[in-house]
Amino acid sequence: MLAGLGVLGLIVWALRLFWLPLLLQWGMRQLGIGYLRYGAARWEELGRIELESVEILTAWGRLVAQALTLQFSPALNVQISDFRWKAPPKSDFSFETPPSEGFLVRLPPLPLRRIYPLWRLFSRLEGLEAEGAIEEPYVACLTLSKQGHRGHFLVESSHGRLQGTFRLNNDSLELQVSSAKIVGPNSAFLAWDTLWLQAYWHTAELLTLQAGGHNLRGYYFRLAGRPLNYNRAGFFLTLEPNALSLTPRHMALDFGLHLRWRTDTPAVYLTLQVPEQPHDSFVRFFPTGFFTCLSQARFGGTSAFTLQAHYDPTRSDTLDLQIDWQPKNFAILSWQGRHPLTLRESFLYEPPRSFRQIWLGPENPKYLLLHEITPYALQAVLHSEDGLFFYHKGFQKERFLQALVENWRCRCFRRGAGTLTMQLVRNLLLSREKTLARKLEEILLTAIIERFRLLSKERIAELYFNMVEWGPNIYGLTEAAQFYFNKSPSDLTMPEAIFLGLILPMPNAYQNFIDKTTGCALPSLAGHFRTIAYYLVAQHYLPRDSVETLTPQGVCLTGEAWNARHTLPK
Repeated sequence: MLAGLGVLGLIVWALRLFWLPLLLQWGMRQLGIGYLRYGAARWEELGRIELESVEILTAWGRLVAQALTLQFSPALNVQISDFRWKAPPKSDFSFETPPSEGFLVRLPPLPLRRIYPLWRLFSRLEGLEAEGAIEEPYVACLTLSKQGHRGHFLVESSHGRLQGTFRLNNDSLELQVSSAKIVGPNSAFLAWDTLWLQAYWHTAELLTLQAGGHNLRGYYFRLAGRPLNYNRAGFFLTLEPNALSLTPRHMALDFGLHLRWRTDTPAVYLTLQVPEQPHDSFVRFFPTGFFTCLSQARFGGTSAFTLQAHYDPTRSDTLDLQIDWQPKNFAILSWQGRHPLTLRESFLYEPPRSFRQIWLGPENPKYLLLHEITPYALQAVLHSEDGLFFYHKGFQKERFLQALVENWRCRCFRRGAGTLTMQLVRNLLLSREKTLARKLEEILLTAIIERFRLLSKERIAELYFNMVEWGPNIYGLTEAAQFYFNKSPSDLTMPEAIFLGLILPMPNAYQNFIDKTTGCALPSLAGHFRTIAYYLVAQHYLPRDSVETLTPQGVCLTGEAWNARHTLPK
């Protein structure tokens, strides 16, 4: 009996390379590997398998290695030599292109169930030695070593060097990354003195992450025009297949951010809840260098804030946004530099991209007080730029939401939806850089000005009509009326005022609104004139029967603009 079993064992061992593919196929199913190929195999020891010219294809990418060694006794050890790893094509997102909705992005569930088995296998490995290259998103060399529950890694590329240690158990990971600096294109970089991460699996579909660092520094041209710095920052993140929750750690502001999505539709739900906290905490939450004007302010009082957003491109309204801001006892304790309160008095304005200096106040003979601005020009410009200016609190919600959706879809800053207050803040208090930091500061300053009446609506409109760019090196209504029609603002006709309102979004391209031979407004502008006429009728500035008679006919350039049109860029 024993002899028979021995002979059977020898036969099985002799045929080991024939049933090796079956064993590997079973392991592939357990790990979710879709394809494995090897050029040669050696199984000379009972617990040791050596594969050469290995190619492994998974949902995570394609791995090609010169050699792969599996050691099963006394514990599982893996050694990978000279590997190359390449990520799969970006096909996880489902893109659809309906004729009227633009593109839709359907978020897939987070692949936690696919990660969990790999995590458990990696944690059970007694030893691992791997050396090779990662080809995407950037080419980098990777060295990974693990012995027992501890290990270290080294990643090197032309963009920087990452080195650290980790401790891994069945359901938890502790990671420490040494001080490093990673450099990207367009002068982008990320650096830190200390960086750590802890991960814990509660179930196969519930993962929590804690991360933090000291002296975090970075720069990205789309984020801000300056390097940013956090002395200490961290977060706590909970991941589920269709949801995530984030709370800060070691930061000035406490809040809860919750995001969830559906896989059958492109619907996304976002909730941001900030309990009542001092106003200064809201500003100090952002890294040093993020704000320019707000960074020099100290506020008293507290605020609570809640934001709820629902985005579903399959619906006609596309984006639903609800904001509840509850400030208490707001006060300005100090504010250095130019700030909203300094705009209450006369000041010197230096327009961007210009060497001019303009006094915005009665000291300037071209300056117009609000009552000196003809109602025709006032209402025509308001309709063109901000028709609900005297009724909203700094923002036109519908235009704002439309801009958010359009910018999200193009992944750019194509549309701003700026109200008069936002334009005033951008021109007088901030830079013109197209960054997330500048846009967010513009929104916050606008909300503060309007909510706490730091500037009256009348003062905002008065400043706007005296500083807005109305042509090539032309600023304010007085200069505009002289440049285009050789008139004072009080002498403008209604059609001329409407024309000035129409060109205001693109004042340096005014030649596109006139006939090149006559210098008069194009007849194709008749629809725009009629739209503004209906608005003026609704505001009781025009009788209803004048709508059809208000046309671009007779609006002709008689000032310097007619001669200067040839010097403008096409």
